[in-house]
Amino acid sequence: MLFFQTLPESERSAILPELSEFQSLGNGPDWRVREVWAQQLVELVAVYDLADVAVHIQPHVLALMQDRVAQVRTAAIVAVSIYPSSGFPHIQSSLRLDVST
Repeated sequence: MLFFQTLPESERSAILPELSEFQSLGNGPDWRVREVWAQQLVELVAVYDLADVAVHIQPHVLALMQDRVAQVRTAAIVAVSIYPSSGFPHIQSSLRLDVST
């Protein structure tokens, strides 16, 4: 179980703006750290509502989707694909188009 799921909703919302602090870890030279960061974002997408995902999580996922390492990009794409009603509808539709062509 993800730690965030155990917190009351008010505390979860208070933590969201702090995600930017973790992004600095995801900018380092070790792609494995960036991959773990992407995997954690996948878990967060499932915990937060649409508005929170769009404002606080989506920018991190979008940045990781452009990573130079395929494993990091793949981990970030999972965040887009696991939560159909998330804040990523335009990305989901383009992914479907890219896959079908």
